[in-house]
Amino acid sequence: MNKIKIILFAFTLLLVNKINAQTAAANCNSVTCTGVPAYNLNLYKIPPNWPGCTMNVTAADQKLRAIFTLQQKQSNGGWANVYGLNGGQSSPNFYNLTHGTYRVKIDLPQYAMGPAACGFQSIKCINILNVEVGRGGVFGLGSSSFTNEVIVGQTVTADNVYTFSDLNGTNNNALGFDANENVFINCSQMKNYNTYFMAIFENGGLNRYKSTNWVNGLLPNSFNLSQWWAENPGWTFIPLQSYTIQMVNINSSCGGNWNVVDKTFFICPNGSGCKQSDFVKNGITISNLPNGFILNNMDLSKQNNIKVFSLDGRLVKEYNTVSKNQFSTTDYTNGLYVVTLTTDNKKSFTGKIQVNN
Repeated sequence: MNKIKIILFAFTLLLVNKINAQTAAANCNSVTCTGVPAYNLNLYKIPPNWPGCTMNVTAADQKLRAIFTLQQKQSNGGWANVYGLNGGQSSPNFYNLTHGTYRVKIDLPQYAMGPAACGFQSIKCINILNVEVGRGGVFGLGSSSFTNEVIVGQTVTADNVYTFSDLNGTNNNALGFDANENVFINCSQMKNYNTYFMAIFENGGLNRYKSTNWVNGLLPNSFNLSQWWAENPGWTFIPLQSYTIQMVNINSSCGGNWNVVDKTFFICPNGSGCKQSDFVKNGITISNLPNGFILNNMDLSKQNNIKVFSLDGRLVKEYNTVSKNQFSTTDYTNGLYVVTLTTDNKKSFTGKIQVNN
């Protein structure tokens, strides 16, 4: 084997060790530590403050092995030891657990250093034949390591956490998107989901529907709904239309559990104010008033029709053939609204208002 192959082989082994280190897997009521960092398997327990440089060992049960402690995540985000409380346990398996988020704390034995007379070298362990079989070992000299977080038991609705995002952080409303924006969902807070079902319902209009069906695998941290909606048959989200996403995730090893969480988002007309404070067209602007709003520079001599929509696409109020430009919102629920103006049967303005009665 040439040098290059040797280097590649060594690097591959290093990657394998990295991948297998400090991992855990969960089932319906158990957690197993499936990967442990490499450590010396020939370390022997020594008495406290052992004075010498050499120690006789006679039994294999004196060998030190990794210690495992199961920790459960608390409501405040901290961790509490729940199994292996008294110094941990030698088994990497934990059973009869209730639903929750867990991780495994791993403590590994390390070399014990002898006194100054030994030059602070590791303590040599010899057997009855005076043959060196290992070195003295202790716990607690280094920091503990922790596995990944896992969820035990079937997922519940409270675990099904996702939010909407356009990935640029400039939206004034988390549920409103301009027509030219990509609608994303952030799934980074989801837990223990290895099978998912996702669907989008179009609320009105063409009443279209699309689903992933059941998928074995984990949702990515960020999922582009616009891209997925456009893939076969090539649809786009329609302005002034709302859409409801239905999300269900299960822990397949525990059977099905309908932990559905539905959320609705709204597509605003391009430039309508989902991302801008005001939208100006033909000199018309919209302004908030105490308990109302005003359309500035509207031509009152023409036939004007005004519609007000909530961000779920519901028509809240319609003003037909109006000869005024100031309107009350005292009977509105607080929130963000989209206002459209049609003049002489032609769409002339779209903007937004914020109601705070």
